[in-house]
Amino acid sequence: MTPDMNSLPIQDFPESLRTMMDHGVPKEAIWRLVEHYGGTRLSVPVKFSADSALGQVIDRKAGEALCAAYGGDIVEIPRAVRLRTVARDREIVRRRRDEHLSQSALARVFGLSERSIRRILNTAAG
Repeated sequence: MTPDMNSLPIQDFPESLRTMMDHGVPKEAIWRLVEHYGGTRLSVPVKFSADSALGQVIDRKAGEALCAAYGGDIVEIPRAVRLRTVARDREIVRRRRDEHLSQSALARVFGLSERSIRRILNTAAG
């Protein structure tokens, strides 16, 4: 699931990922890095290649920005649990609102209990 990146508050991104944004790496590319490499270290090449493993995860513009900032370094990519939870919860609320999915259906789609879905929806409702 790739969320609407504009809807994710910057403060929910871990500091290391905010720093990547400051270096010109777009949020969408950062999300893909977290999905693919989260919880591991990434050896950033000095020069980006679209044919590399990294090139299969992020596009050229993002890869070039990442390499310009971190080329030759090993970067820890956090799991970003809070960010992923915020994104998941927003997607649950959106799908309930837009697709009118039942709590049971949402629980199955997201691999959660109905009780967790109710908690998420109630929290979002205020």
